[in-house]
Amino acid sequence: MPWLIMEPLLQGKVNKEPPALMSVPQGCNDHGQVFHGMRKMPAAMIDMFKLGYDADVVEVRLREYADIVDLVVIVEAESSFWGVPKLSMWDRLRAQSRFTPFSDKLLHLVFTWADIHGNGTSKVVRKREKQWTTEGGENNMIPEVLRHLKLNSDSIVLNFGDADEVTSRNNMHLMKHCEPKKLPVDSGIWFPMGRVDRAFKTDWPTGGFQYTLGDPTYQPPSHFVGLGHGKSGPYLLGGMHMTDYNYLPFRVMKVLSNSDSGGVPQAWSNLLTLGNVSKLFFAFSNMEAPVFPAEWRTRIIPLGELFKKSLAYKDMVYVPWFLAANEARFPAWFGKEDPRVFSKVRRST
Repeated sequence: MPWLIMEPLLQGKVNKEPPALMSVPQGCNDHGQVFHGMRKMPAAMIDMFKLGYDADVVEVRLREYADIVDLVVIVEAESSFWGVPKLSMWDRLRAQSRFTPFSDKLLHLVFTWADIHGNGTSKVVRKREKQWTTEGGENNMIPEVLRHLKLNSDSIVLNFGDADEVTSRNNMHLMKHCEPKKLPVDSGIWFPMGRVDRAFKTDWPTGGFQYTLGDPTYQPPSHFVGLGHGKSGPYLLGGMHMTDYNYLPFRVMKVLSNSDSGGVPQAWSNLLTLGNVSKLFFAFSNMEAPVFPAEWRTRIIPLGELFKKSLAYKDMVYVPWFLAANEARFPAWFGKEDPRVFSKVRRST
């Protein structure tokens, strides 16, 4: 756990201000397929996300919307999708200096096993088809929570997804100030699969753009739909699916706990047993067999090839501003070793 929650060793540009937001009237007009003009009053924006073992990703996400959202709701479960007890990440992260600036607008919810499955259900998930009931059970609890919090006003918009599904700050800004023709509205975000110079062909695209992921989803709290997976109809392009972050403590924990994972691959175990951590990092970063799954490799293309398919993808490919400003703080996204893991700290600025 200490390695998993460790703050980045390089300070980076943590005091940098976020970039200016787009003009609202023009933005509403430019997205006429989604909006019909400006709201009379800005919506109250809630960013609700499910937290697994992410830490750095949560920092990037909170920075992305800090000047836009009115409330952040972090949802955790007391166990992994397989029923293994899980320590609360947020309880261990909240006191870190990188997160304390957000404490005044943050609500943390923890779902117990009984909340999700009911009393008397075994906490050990043995069959693959059963593991998804845990993830689905979390989603089923959320409408009850929203009712309890009395978040049912038409002036509230909920952005819901996993912690690593980060829509762009301009899209969040537009949803706050523009009147949607209808909700829900999906996001179409870029899926770089661990490094920012490539794109992954997803199973849940948005608007026919095969290299987008159709989450997170904007929705009214009174009519919670969960994740739209690109099937809601209207959509806004722009954002980043920050999954498969190649900070190795996080990667190992993710494959041990995730609902679509079969555990640590043998190729990983062999390298870890030999202490060859650097080779494991670069094998994943550079998509080398057998560490990097062959079925993933066939679905990934460089960004240059992506833009040749459609210039519309340039609206999709978006690096959250705090990540873009802090390559040295989060080097794995750029194909470089993280000094938290590797013994030689690189004093780059």
